[in-house]
Amino acid sequence: MQDYIVELPLHTIRLELQDKEQTSIEATSLPLYIDLHHELWELMQCLEQYRHEVEKMQSLVKEIGMAFTAMETEARKYGSLAGFSDEEAAQLLSLDETGTAKIPLQQLQSLIQHYSALVDRYTNSSGYHDEVYKVLEEKRERFDQSFGNYWRNCFSPMLNDWSVIQIDALSLDRDFEEFREIAYQSDVLYEQLVDDWNAMCEEARETDRKMKLLDPHLKCISNAINSPHFGSQNPGLN
Repeated sequence: MQDYIVELPLHTIRLELQDKEQTSIEATSLPLYIDLHHELWELMQCLEQYRHEVEKMQSLVKEIGMAFTAMETEARKYGSLAGFSDEEAAQLLSLDETGTAKIPLQQLQSLIQHYSALVDRYTNSSGYHDEVYKVLEEKRERFDQSFGNYWRNCFSPMLNDWSVIQIDALSLDRDFEEFREIAYQSDVLYEQLVDDWNAMCEEARETDRKMKLLDPHLKCISNAINSPHFGSQNPGLN
């Protein structure tokens, strides 16, 4: 017997070699097993990158939700969300004796701009997320194929006849069990991240639905501000 040390990206393994001639399966097995470790390591790195993107987008969607709530609260000061005519809005927003709007417009304008900027960030970030997710799926598919190939062509044949195998059965089997557990945990993490992403997308869609309901109200305010009933000294909502 002699020890055979193999440096792998996930850990270092020690295999015991028996005094037998190496079989063709073994000649194929160890290089494939090393490649499999590298592929799983790359997959885990990509999963961490994807986790970062999901967490970043989750935080951004929370910001968008808070920005919408602030904007909606401010917009309610200008009348019911059920809507009103431009003339009625103009009366509500009429100028005081100094020529200033009774309800200041700057705050609403600022909130709308902040909300719009966050939505733009979300749109741009979604594109990058899609790129990361595409790479992740490619690595997952490649790893699944490599794992299946190793199992069918190397590990399973060795399990069927350890007597002709040079590498000690227990040491290789033990490491492969640990390897499969790491691979399983990567699957669990992937499913969790996909669930988190889908939940975040639903939250974003809900905010978008609310915005569609609020948008006519904002347009009504804008029309009223720019109507002749209101006067020209007040800035419109752009």
